[in-house]
Amino acid sequence: MQVFDYDLVVVGSGIAGLRALLAFLMKSKGEGRAAIVNKAQLMRAHSVAATGGTAAVLRPDEGDSHELHAWDTIKNGEFLSDQDAVFKLVEEIPKEIYFYDHIGLPWSRRPDGKIAQRILSPHSFPRCAFAGGWTGFHMVQTLYDNVNRFSNWDKFEESMALDLIVKGGEIQGVTVWNLVNGEAYLLRAKSVILATGGLGRLFKFTTYSYQTTGDGFAMALRAGLPLKDMEFIQNNETSLVPQGVLIGSAARRYGGRLINSSGERFMERYAPETLEMSPKDVVARAIMNEINQGRGFKGPKGLDYVLLDVTHLPESVKKGILGSIRETVLKLTGLDIVDNPIPVRPAAHFSMGGVKAGLDGQTGTEGLFAAGEVACLSIHGANRALANSTAECSVWGRITGEEAFKRAKIAKKFPDDGQKFAADQEKFINSLLKSRMGTESVYRLREELISVIEDNLRVFRNKKGMLEAWNKIFELKERFKNVALSDSSHFYNLELLSYFELKNMLDLAGAVVESALFRKESRGPHFRTDYPRRDNKNWLRHTIVIMEGDSYKVTTEPVRITYFEPERDVKPIKMYRHKSKDK
Repeated sequence: MQVFDYDLVVVGSGIAGLRALLAFLMKSKGEGRAAIVNKAQLMRAHSVAATGGTAAVLRPDEGDSHELHAWDTIKNGEFLSDQDAVFKLVEEIPKEIYFYDHIGLPWSRRPDGKIAQRILSPHSFPRCAFAGGWTGFHMVQTLYDNVNRFSNWDKFEESMALDLIVKGGEIQGVTVWNLVNGEAYLLRAKSVILATGGLGRLFKFTTYSYQTTGDGFAMALRAGLPLKDMEFIQNNETSLVPQGVLIGSAARRYGGRLINSSGERFMERYAPETLEMSPKDVVARAIMNEINQGRGFKGPKGLDYVLLDVTHLPESVKKGILGSIRETVLKLTGLDIVDNPIPVRPAAHFSMGGVKAGLDGQTGTEGLFAAGEVACLSIHGANRALANSTAECSVWGRITGEEAFKRAKIAKKFPDDGQKFAADQEKFINSLLKSRMGTESVYRLREELISVIEDNLRVFRNKKGMLEAWNKIFELKERFKNVALSDSSHFYNLELLSYFELKNMLDLAGAVVESALFRKESRGPHFRTDYPRRDNKNWLRHTIVIMEGDSYKVTTEPVRITYFEPERDVKPIKMYRHKSKDK
């Protein structure tokens, strides 16, 4: 086994990970040494799929303000946001927009040459800076180009981080398995930044890439760290059937209409004032209710859908502003949005919860930071506002990278710790590859897991369904102990990769279900049919979950309210049934 020593190890190469690495390198000026680890190639992180933009107050002279950005974020998050974290975001992100501009990101421009911004729900001002239809791609590309200006870093591509090594409340490093050569590595580090992204592949229908299996969440759980607000998993309301690819809100922002099988623009019944630009959870519930009540179109593999119709829009919009959406739909379905409506339904899209972290990204373990979607600073509350995710990744990528540099200057090396743990992992991998005693298949167990999560923890939830999911998770954890791999190769063993991913998914699924069972109210995408109302009196609190062996413990802590008082509780929007069932 090879052992490497670094001042900083970044796990994940999306916007948060690359921004953290760049911040460290710019501060270090060649003095320190860093490494970045990613399951795929560095430029294949899921961040490249972000399309909407990045929200920032760039026009205070035209009527925008930090307070307004904060209000839009907190209100949309149903007042579960920690307001000091929100204000830090809105105050810091304008600096990041101009930083990207200075290092070469091709922001779209207004006719006067200034950075263009558009309005996306729930923002009340056009504050979303964008780079055509490929904002995330350009952000990742620009960051990657700039880290390559430096030489004091190493990359571990196609390498999966397996576990964090913690001793005495301090981070020691991380163990890594290299997919290409089958070797295990120990990366000892003064600081580690978790930037592994989301958990969408816990669900069967999702906008996420296949590599997004919640690895950072699970690694943190096993290291004894708490996760926060894990019940809040946002759905992208309009995702392409059957692939699950996100159809950006721009299609609705510029006039797209949601149509059911009866030809009705059904959002007129659910939210007549805001229609298709209602909050994500409202639109997602409306679509699923239409489908559940038989007013959807029959789709493949049970993926019934409604239609997103943009055919009535001007040619300049369909072929220009919506050009990237047109290209995606045409490539994947053969449908041209110029003449054809788009088949859509909600898909799992974003986790508001994550590893509990402070305003500097520091977790409860000294030297271990979290940034981006894997972290929970409670910015998004119960429901993320569009274009705030890339903003969070950028701001806390920079903050954690700079904090890691500060620690590198004062922290001691840990030359002897972690080697036994890493050696034991290497032995386990070798024994797993040789063993033929088990009877269970990784792929079968994974399919059963994502199916039960999809059925019971998506748009509508209740105690009965979530208990069914929990019992299934417990059963799958037992069966997982009896897994045998059919592929014994050490080189590019995708079955072994799936084994590690499934281990993480099982640990994480338990935390999600326990948190969702614990919160007995409806808020944002956590909509319980047995507790359909928001309850500020009892549940204006964060859930905190830790893993103890194979069990989980859930507690709560208060929301930090520093500026805006929460609005009163609201009744859920009425779900409409068939006329024949209304009698």
